[in-house]
Amino acid sequence: MSVGEMPKLVWHIGDVVRKLREARGFKTAKAFAKAMSPPMRENTLGDFEREGDVNRRLDPVTLARLLAALDLEKHQLFALVPVPRQDVVVQDPQPALDPADRELLEKWHGLGPAEQTHVRQSIEFLLQQKKHNDAKTEVEPKKSDAVTGHRK
Repeated sequence: MSVGEMPKLVWHIGDVVRKLREARGFKTAKAFAKAMSPPMRENTLGDFEREGDVNRRLDPVTLARLLAALDLEKHQLFALVPVPRQDVVVQDPQPALDPADRELLEKWHGLGPAEQTHVRQSIEFLLQQKKHNDAKTEVEPKKSDAVTGHRK
């Protein structure tokens, strides 16, 4: 293969994550995935490192766990992705998590499957109650109007 036939090298965020993992002394994605708290599935991390955000996007929860394990903020991670050409734009696929949201996600991951199911059901119940109360408020006249007999 001649120099003119060389394939273009394109870096993506997965490459950066792999380099950061290796710089922290983890030779394999498996070792790093197990060291995370709670542990991440090895396939999830390995696929992300190979494919980056082009073919496989991480959900916000998994991305937050990965950032916590790397001790980075999202903007710091995206700033490390080299942009080889002017027409290539590295996009941040997820909005930043504030510290309160990050803490909540960490607590969520500390729950077992049964506890997570219970929390989901509780949230669904609360949302249904709110929807019911909002609909009820729109239909019912205000107490002051009913007492005074005034109409809108």
